Amino acid sequence: MPMPRAGALAALAATMTVGCGVAAATAPTARATPRGGMIEFYTSGTLATPIRAYVITGAFADSGATSPKDNPANGLRFTKGSIRINNSAANADESRIYAHLGRYVNASTCALTYDYTAPIELLSGTGAYAGITGSVTLHNTDVGVLPRTSAGTCNESPNVTPIGFLSESHGSGTVSFK
Repeated sequence: MPMPRAGALAALAATMTVGCGVAAATAPTARATPRGGMIEFYTSGTLATPIRAYVITGAFADSGATSPKDNPANGLRFTKGSIRINNSAANADESRIYAHLGRYVNASTCALTYDYTAPIELLSGTGAYAGITGSVTLHNTDVGVLPRTSAGTCNESPNVTPIGFLSESHGSGTVSFK
C-alpha cells in the first residue's frame, strides 16, 4: 500500500516508511558541533505531498525534509548537515501492521488507524552532526481513509491509494557527539 511508513521515520527515512522529502540542506556556515543531551524529534507526512518534514528540538534545534527520491543511506537532511538513522524496528512494526491491515480498518467507515512505538538509532552524521550517536523512542500514529471496492467493502489491497492519509510521529531521546 503506497502509504508513508514510519520509515520515517519512512519514516523517518522511509521510511520511518515510504514518505520522505527534499531538504534544503545547505552547507553550514558555522560547523560548530551542537551539544549533546536530550532531544525531541517530530515528523509529519501526508499523501498530498511526497515530502516528509521533521524537526529536532532540545539540546539543539534544526529542521529538514526528505522525498522518496532521496537515498536513505545518505541520512535525513537538515539545514546544518545530515543524520544517518537505523529505523529497522519501526519498519518491522509497520510490516506487522500491514500484514494484518484488516485489524486496523473500521469496516463501516473504511477508516484506517494504527499506532506503534519503536526505537530509532542515530548512527552518524555530516556537517554540524558529524560524530552524532544516540537513540529516540518514536511514537507513531497513522490515520487514513481507504476507498471502497465495487462490492462496497473497504479496499485493503496492498496497491490501493488511500483517499487520505496522515502520519505523525514524536519521540524523545539522548544524543552525544564523539
